[in-house]
Amino acid sequence: MVEGNKGSLQNDIIAYIPAKLIPAFSGIASIWLLTKILKGNGYIDYSFVMALVVIGFQVVNGWLNSSIIYLSQQFRQQYFFFRNAVLSIQVYLLILVSAVVFVLAYFGLYNVFASVLTCLILCAQMLQAYFFSFFQVERKIISQTKAAAIQSVAQLGFLALCYFYFSNSLNAALLAIFVGYMLGNAYSFFFSDFLRGFSPVGFLTLTPKKLLVFKKIFAYGIFICFWFFASQFYLVGDRLILKYQHITEGVGGYTAFRDLAIGLAGLLTMPILMASHPEIMRLWHNGKNKNDIESILGFNIRIITILFTPLLLIVYFSGPWITTMLLGNGFEVTGITQFLIVLSIYLSAVSMYIHKGFEVKGNTKPMAVYASITGVFSFVTNLFIAQRFGVTGCAFVAVLSQLLYIGLCLQNTQNGFSFKLHPPFLKRVLLYAAVVVSIVVLASYFLKHMSYFDVAKLILLSVFGIVFILKASEVAVFLEKFKMRRN
Repeated sequence: MVEGNKGSLQNDIIAYIPAKLIPAFSGIASIWLLTKILKGNGYIDYSFVMALVVIGFQVVNGWLNSSIIYLSQQFRQQYFFFRNAVLSIQVYLLILVSAVVFVLAYFGLYNVFASVLTCLILCAQMLQAYFFSFFQVERKIISQTKAAAIQSVAQLGFLALCYFYFSNSLNAALLAIFVGYMLGNAYSFFFSDFLRGFSPVGFLTLTPKKLLVFKKIFAYGIFICFWFFASQFYLVGDRLILKYQHITEGVGGYTAFRDLAIGLAGLLTMPILMASHPEIMRLWHNGKNKNDIESILGFNIRIITILFTPLLLIVYFSGPWITTMLLGNGFEVTGITQFLIVLSIYLSAVSMYIHKGFEVKGNTKPMAVYASITGVFSFVTNLFIAQRFGVTGCAFVAVLSQLLYIGLCLQNTQNGFSFKLHPPFLKRVLLYAAVVVSIVVLASYFLKHMSYFDVAKLILLSVFGIVFILKASEVAVFLEKFKMRRN
């Protein structure tokens, strides 16, 4: 197996920031462009398409990332064969899933070309995730960053063309996204070593050795597959329910803000998770004390809590003004809805660490069962809530779903890892929140009629947030370790 140079977890986290920073900013800019390109119900149709892509992607690929990282240690001597075998699995799954996605897309849009493009985007995302999974195993962070940059820049460029020449064309927007992904994939394939051992025909041939790989991957990953499908359903499945129930009020703003929030959250959380997961798996395979892993998990949860707390306050107090300024009229979202959306995303990030005990042991069945229970709860609840309470009800159900999943994982003693609440840390977070809320409420009462008050409030919240993050002892420890490694 080809590996990068050994380095610290802190170094890898820092190195992964550009790999997530570029797609995050590109995603935010893309969403802004899409809200300008697609008028009326156009963005709602787009969000419906992407929900199908996300759910289909999890069936085809999402679960394989964990399997690849878990099994790569076992196939060190047959690494390129293992890599080709994984691609074979994905192609066969893609053929099956694409047929289902096409039917669902067609009966939601009644647009054949858009339905075909939905399947092509799914294919392009599958290939990107395949490349990025092995880049992660091999710690080729620079290659991943370059591929992400090519995809992001190309997507933005083609969407800009749509803004000027193909306004309100869903087909053109989807084509722009597909081409962007494929250009990034072209770099990953031709300008890395993925050509080594690759045969255009041979990778589809089923041999006894490949069937053995299939068996190992499915033994570990089949429950991960169910987990990814169910978890993504209770993350984005409300869009399908809103679409098929013909609910349109506030949906454009709700889905656009959620897309923006997920992009920003990816910037905050994914570099930490992507760098931590291989390190946690390495510690477990090396037989290290579980305390080392618990320390990483607890530290990461505290870090993302520190990052999310100011964000939650900003979206509650200034979110409606920000989205109106950024997206324009027609995409308004209330502060409480935005708060619930970001809270559900934060809880989703926390859950990725809470279930890590099942993941590292290969005991992924409980994850699948709990996610399935949560998915059924989300689906049934949204069927009743969406009609009466609209998008705010859906956002509330998303929070309840995440809490249900976390609670189910914590009550299972087979998880193997314990999570301490750290009362001093919780007191610090709650004190910061209480102080900021008090100041903003008082300022709003006395100064709300002042010109540019919305700008001043956002600046105030941002300054408090930056100070809170920089003064946090966890951030200081992280930066100090990084400096020591660099020296």
